[in-house]
Amino acid sequence: MKISRIVLAVLFALAASANTLRAVPIPTFSFHENGQGKLQLPPPFGGGVIPLPGTLMSDPGPGGLASALAFTAHPQAAPFPEGDVVLMDANGNVSDVLRFDLETNPGPGSPQLIFFYSNDHRGLLADTGLPSSMFSNTVIIQENPSGPT
Repeated sequence: MKISRIVLAVLFALAASANTLRAVPIPTFSFHENGQGKLQLPPPFGGGVIPLPGTLMSDPGPGGLASALAFTAHPQAAPFPEGDVVLMDANGNVSDVLRFDLETNPGPGSPQLIFFYSNDHRGLLADTGLPSSMFSNTVIIQENPSGPT
């Protein structure tokens, strides 16, 4: 009986701590094809929004274009892993690529460039076409048929 109470107490404590850990908000990066980006910090990280304006520059990554939309991010602990995030539209075609490139500024706490490529032809800054090749570290994400989420 006493053991079952201890086990029950431990299980309750673990469940409570798991819910607490899941409830910790994380910073959120947002990027738009028109060159407007932002880093939204939740209250535990000071709160507020930091603008991340995009500019056109040369992408030194594999198959990178001479003029691609780039955002400067400031990862605090370690740089983002080098690689590409490929977004597929509802028809299975590549619509956008987010590229995290360590060649620009490697090292903890250093600014790092994130390139945004789009295959749309609407005249926005990211509408430069897609890189001709990808990093070996590539993640593919299928968009929801009703649009990006």
